[in-house]
Amino acid sequence: MSFTFPTRSPPHTGVFTHHFTCVNCISKILSYKKFSFIIPKK
Repeated sequence: MSFTFPTRSPPHTGVFTHHFTCVNCISKILSYKKFSFIIPKK
């Protein structure tokens, strides 16, 4: 938790961006599963 480079962007921004993209992927997968679950399988 040490900010050795205050002039540069904080290191947690990259992790936040990665987490945000992961959340987007998870939401897409969940929506896809819901969509495929609504369609009755024959």
